Amino acid sequence: MAEIQIFFPTSGKPKVFGESTAVLKDEYIFWNIHNENKDVKKVRIEFRDEGATFFEADSGKTHAVTRELAVRKFIWGKSPHPPGQQMRDKYSVCGLDEADKEVVSTDPTIISDDP
Repeated sequence: MAEIQIFFPTSGKPKVFGESTAVLKDEYIFWNIHNENKDVKKVRIEFRDEGATFFEADSGKTHAVTRELAVRKFIWGKSPHPPGQQMRDKYSVCGLDEADKEVVSTDPTIISDDP
């Protein structure tokens, strides 16, 4: 299981630790969220490539997910890529207010690999 730490400081852009760790196909990924920004109430992780379906939703697999921090301070995902390929997927981590308006964001990359 890969673990990525997302830290929202009191001000400024979020910091992402562990983003350069390669994840294997079908490996679970745990995004752990630490928040000290009083304006951030929700977190949205969204992959630029809609085929990067790291998340499960009621409607099936999806490339984006939003979580309320009052309910849960972590997000689970699973690397979806086909065997024999290495992929570099750019994604956005957005801190949102109660009305889903973006407060702060950053754009890390995750590496999926199948050795």
